[in-house]
Amino acid sequence: MKDFFKKNKKVIIIILIALFLLSLGITLYFFVFKDMLTKGSDTQDSNISQEEMVTPLPEFDERSSSEAIEATYTAAKEWSSDVKLYDCSGLSTAIDYGDVKYEFIGFDEGKYYNWLCTYYSASKNQTKVFAYREGVIDDSIEAFDIGEYDNLLYGNVDYPKDPLKIVDSTVIYTDVIENGLNVENEVNMYLMNTQTYGFVWRIEERSKSQRDEYDIGEIINVYIFDIYTGDLKDIFQEEVY
Repeated sequence: MKDFFKKNKKVIIIILIALFLLSLGITLYFFVFKDMLTKGSDTQDSNISQEEMVTPLPEFDERSSSEAIEATYTAAKEWSSDVKLYDCSGLSTAIDYGDVKYEFIGFDEGKYYNWLCTYYSASKNQTKVFAYREGVIDDSIEAFDIGEYDNLLYGNVDYPKDPLKIVDSTVIYTDVIENGLNVENEVNMYLMNTQTYGFVWRIEERSKSQRDEYDIGEIINVYIFDIYTGDLKDIFQEEVY
């Protein structure tokens, strides 16, 4: 046996070293590397989970007032041949996903995701709202019967003679910026009849943080523009009707 060990001493030493290294490797795997790999996998799973939980900001196809008026006016004339544009509003949108809420979206420099245009028909003695969203007309809103108040409410309105010639909302938006609009605030745009100025562009600049008693952003400025020339008529720090 001694002779055997003497003759194979080097081979035996090599085998013992190999067994030692194998044992060390197994030990390291179970007590060190396996734990690190498990933690890495848990972290990766956690990151995926967090990413899955984040709701992406919705994307909208905003359109300008000229496109909205042209589309809704065409649809309104099919409803009644004597229609007149009573008002048209471009409004920002809010989306609520429970824990995540996006506000003041669907607006891009005078273009809006949602336009609501109201038309008046004397022959029908009704008004009807046509919505325009991302290039699609929604005429599903029922017409409203005016009844005996027809002339009182709609008889003295300074209706646009040709709605298709109204200055586009993107042009008005540029004009509002030149007259002091802070682009960080909420901006809503209205085509409407006013007691003092007749039918105008009324641009509301509202706070995104300070709310009034109706939970609406407080008025900062109201800009009044001519609908045909785009000229600024006046600026107020209060509601204008």
